[in-house]
Amino acid sequence: MSEPQKARNPEDRGDKPGDQQAYDAEFADLIAKLGDVDFAPESPVTGPDETLDLPEEPEPPLVNRRATACFLTPVASAEALGALCALSDISAVVVPTDAGALVVQNLELTEEQWGMALLVESLNELDSDLDTVASTLTEIIRMPVVVFSALLAPGTEQEPGVTGQVLAGRWANQAFEGDLPAGLVIAQMPIVIEDLVLGRVNPADVDGAVDTVDIPRWKALRMLGKGIKDSREERRRQRGQADSGDDAAWGADSEGRGDAS
Repeated sequence: MSEPQKARNPEDRGDKPGDQQAYDAEFADLIAKLGDVDFAPESPVTGPDETLDLPEEPEPPLVNRRATACFLTPVASAEALGALCALSDISAVVVPTDAGALVVQNLELTEEQWGMALLVESLNELDSDLDTVASTLTEIIRMPVVVFSALLAPGTEQEPGVTGQVLAGRWANQAFEGDLPAGLVIAQMPIVIEDLVLGRVNPADVDGAVDTVDIPRWKALRMLGKGIKDSREERRRQRGQADSGDDAAWGADSEGRGDAS
């Protein structure tokens, strides 16, 4: 139902056909190093007891129908995930959030497909392309992915506002694992994820967003390598701060015991 992912010719992205094997080898080497990278997001997901921030201004009325698919990953770097998507021929916008990098795609549905999609009760039945992207993401990052779909349309006189449905599900090990309660899951997420799923925010307008369309392979490999390097340096920095804090606490404890004696 979504716009098909077309295989891109290396020449179309400025690559030389003769470099293909070298690119593939470098890509395989970078993927092999991902096991050493901490993919945990910098900030934790909001807890179930925290209230969801609501926009201060009223939302503008929805004019056209909107179909969106969002793939939430535990990858902290939107740049690194954007590079992986580009190398895997996934056309999308990758947005950084406190819960992890979010891959956002627009679904192109015909009138008939729209009507059929509204009858779907499981996210696994919505779109074969959605399943392909989710499965590919679990393969390249080696971790589960939470997927949201939103089918929204302007309301009518009988039902003013916005009508439609939002579904959520989980993919792991390149396969659909099960549906999730979309409302409860979104309520625990940062507000930007809700805004992106519901189409209130254009993903390209978010700071740090990466559009994977037409990224040359050499640039994607460079972005991925930089993302891995930055992640390792950040982890070393955090470990250094933790060790310094432990040393300071140990020293304070020793001084306290010395005074007591």
